[in-house]
Amino acid sequence: MKDKSETVRLTEPEIPVGREDDFINVLHTLDSAVNLILRGPRHSGKTTICIMAAKKTGRPFVCIPCETIFSEADFARQILPLLPVRCHMQPPRTIEDALRLLERAGETVRPIVIFDEFPEMVKNMPGVDKPLRAYIQLMQNVSFVFIGTDKEAMFKLFNRYEAPFFNSGRDLRFYAD
Repeated sequence: MKDKSETVRLTEPEIPVGREDDFINVLHTLDSAVNLILRGPRHSGKTTICIMAAKKTGRPFVCIPCETIFSEADFARQILPLLPVRCHMQPPRTIEDALRLLERAGETVRPIVIFDEFPEMVKNMPGVDKPLRAYIQLMQNVSFVFIGTDKEAMFKLFNRYEAPFFNSGRDLRFYAD
C-alpha cells in the first residue's frame, strides 16, 4: 500500500504580481553601497518587497517599525538582533552607541536596517534626524532603507536642500496598482 503522506516544502513567497521590477531595483540597491529611500502609498508593497529583497541578499537585516520608536533606548533595542551576542550583555542605550556597534559588526557582513515609516520616528523624536544623519553618513558597513508613505513628510526629510537627509540615498517610488 502506498503511503499517502506527502512532504510539504515551504517555498519563498512569490514576488507580488507587477512588482518584479521594483523587487529587482530594491535588490540591486541593497547590493550596492547606496542607501535607499522608498516612497509610495499604503499597501503598495514597499515593506514586503524590501524584506523579500533583504532576505535574498543573505545578509542580516532588521525592519524597524518606526511608529514604535519614542526614545533612543527604543531604537537601540530594535538594532540589538543585528549585534553580536557579546553586545547583548551590555546592550547599547543610545542611537550613537547602537550604530557604532552595528558599524563594527558590519565589518564581516554588511547588515541592512529598514526604517519602516521613517517619518513617524522623526515625528515621535523631534530633532533626531540631524544626529541620525550625522552618524549614518559616516557608516560604510551598513545599508539603510528609509520607507515612507506620507508624501509631504518624505519630501521635507529627503528633498529639501536644507534637510539633514537631503541627497542621502537612491530614491525609488512605488505607485498604486
